This record gives sequence, C-alpha cells and structure tokens, in this order.
Amino acid sequence: REYVWVGGIISDTGYQHTWPRLNVPYYVGADASWYSRNVIISDETAVRIQPGTEFHFQPESGISVWDYSSLEVMGTAEEPVVFTSVHATPGAWDGIYVSDGQLIMEHAEVHWAGDGSLWPAAIKFGGTEYVAPSSLSNVLIQGSSSCGLRTSEYVGPYLTLTDITFENNVQNECT
Repeated sequence: REYVWVGGIISDTGYQHTWPRLNVPYYVGADASWYSRNVIISDETAVRIQPGTEFHFQPESGISVWDYSSLEVMGTAEEPVVFTSVHATPGAWDGIYVSDGQLIMEHAEVHWAGDGSLWPAAIKFGGTEYVAPSSLSNVLIQGSSSCGLRTSEYVGPYLTLTDITFENNVQNECT
C-alpha cells in the first residue's frame, strides 16, 4: 500500500509516542472492515508528530484527544505537518477534536475537514473537566464544510492563537 494505516485507541498513561515522518502518509479510515475509522488518544497519553509528517483521512474519520491527553504537532516552516483527506472536497473528514485534553500545533495545515454531527469543525475544542493551555501557531485551516476552528466558552481562555490562516471555510471561527 502507499500509506501506513493508523487507528484505534492509544492509551498509555504517562507515555509519549512519537510519530516520525515517513516516505508515505499515515492513513486514517476504514479501508478494510476490521480497521478503525479514528485515532483516539486517551488516558493521559501524549503523542508528538514530527515535521513533514502527512496524514490522509477517509470520510467519517478523524483524530480525538481525550481525558488529560495531549497531541503535539511540531512542523516547521519548511516541513509543515499536513492533515488532509483522500477526497479534496469540503468536509471530507471529521477533523481534530480535543475534549479535556491539550493540542499544541505549530506549522501545520488542515485541509478538507469539518464533517461530523457533534460540533462540526476542522479543529474543535470542548470539555469541562480539564483544560490545559493549548496553542495553534502558523496553522492553515482550509476547506471546512462548517467551521474552521470551534471553541467552547470554557476552553477559549486557555487557547492561544498566533498566525492562523483561514481559506475557503463556511465559517472561520465559531463558539
């Protein structure tokens, strides 16, 4: 295959996983009936994504960060981390959802997300039990069929946004 499939629940309390850049993209979606459609980072687990890494998503797939966990997306200006769909159409995948967790995203691109029935958006923050400071810096959000960035009133004060570019989203920022 021209990708590496990744999916399911990552639950390793106190452990940090590192996903390196590969010569092919990571793929998230139900390519075969036994594959999970999503990546769920849970139970105080940390995941760090290195520069130049690319993810391709099928419809109804996405990444969720729950339960005191964290996702660090650490691209560079020369090698951004790219989250995109296998279909270049607005809302082709659910997006990235953070609930009672943390997202640190630097030099990244999120394309064609925003599907989903629960708070549709390319990147969405929610939860009420735990809020760690999150930040988005030098991020492009493009082609969302709903909202580019959605935050709850509870999470908003803990989120720092720097140099966010919105392109061709139905709405850019929502609460």
